[in-house]
Amino acid sequence: MYTTISADLCLYDPRNPFHDELKYSHGDDMPKPRDNCSCDSCFYGRDELAVRLIDLLDVIYEYAGYDGGHHKQWVIDQCLRTVLGDEYRVWIANFKAGDWDTGIAP
Repeated sequence: MYTTISADLCLYDPRNPFHDELKYSHGDDMPKPRDNCSCDSCFYGRDELAVRLIDLLDVIYEYAGYDGGHHKQWVIDQCLRTVLGDEYRVWIANFKAGDWDTGIAP
């Protein structure tokens, strides 16, 4: 699944599985990822979602194994921040199940 998500990254992002193929054709003149890029992933907006999903998976992989509800709540909060980006504050303001708890970092 991670490979499927990575394939939606900007073609010039080193995490894209097809990136290595481009190195041979571009050499040292490789464009920077997302820098006025018109690859299919950037053009159709798939890159932004792929970046957020990979960052989300990285947070879960790194921190979800810590014991304690307060640490788990922190992981949930970090996941929301990663996925929602600038919309995080609006989402929290509209949270209907009581006060939002950001948890404690492990």
